[in-house]
Amino acid sequence: MNRLEFVRLIAFSSAALTFSCSRSDLKRMLTVDANCTGCGLCLAACSFGAIVLPEKSSFSILPDACTGCGRCLTACPEEAIIASSPGFSVISANCTGCGQCVESCPEKAINLDPAVYSITSQCSKCGLCIAACPRGAISKHQGGFHIDPNLCDRCGLCLQACRYGAIRKAEAHIDRSRCSGCDLCLPACAHAAIRPGSVPQIDPARCLACGACRDVCPAAAVNGVIHQASIDSQRCSQCTSCIPRCPVSAIHF
Repeated sequence: MNRLEFVRLIAFSSAALTFSCSRSDLKRMLTVDANCTGCGLCLAACSFGAIVLPEKSSFSILPDACTGCGRCLTACPEEAIIASSPGFSVISANCTGCGQCVESCPEKAINLDPAVYSITSQCSKCGLCIAACPRGAISKHQGGFHIDPNLCDRCGLCLQACRYGAIRKAEAHIDRSRCSGCDLCLPACAHAAIRPGSVPQIDPARCLACGACRDVCPAAAVNGVIHQASIDSQRCSQCTSCIPRCPVSAIHF
């Protein structure tokens, strides 16, 4: 072998080694990103047991924060959320304390607390509430503003007019022990502030921990314990069967 052939052989071998190393460096690996909700759907798709999820994620509904709006019920793809108890609940944000539901209840299970509207110290004395009241129930009194309970019909228009949240409204409360579930209060409420059922509950046997209910809850009443999955690179064959099973597209190269 002459010198020129030897140099060519060395150059070819070096190029082959470089190409081999670069191909090795470029080996792709499947990973799970932070979007993972720990639902576990990818586990069943993997034939090699390469996906690690020691504990499935779980969600629960905080009864003190839930307003009973029902959005989580329709958001859950597995119908895992149910209103498990009889009775009715009042959505505080919608209720103006008009009292129509009180009069409709045959069991006298609904009461107003407080029974009248009042103006708190947050009042800026701008006068917008006076202009908004159709009954003339709000007036200036001893340097402040006052609501006449005999004129106020608790329509709630002053609440909308007040920019400072200075009006304390009356609000309906339902005595669950007396409520018979007759639902006569539902059509009586002009503000859709009463919803059937008590605080919804999540059925853990059906819940996939997809997080859809958490995303739609306006009161942030859905509490989640997230356990994210990971992929064992030693066992993964990169077959990609897990990728289409992930509902949040959290698995990728």
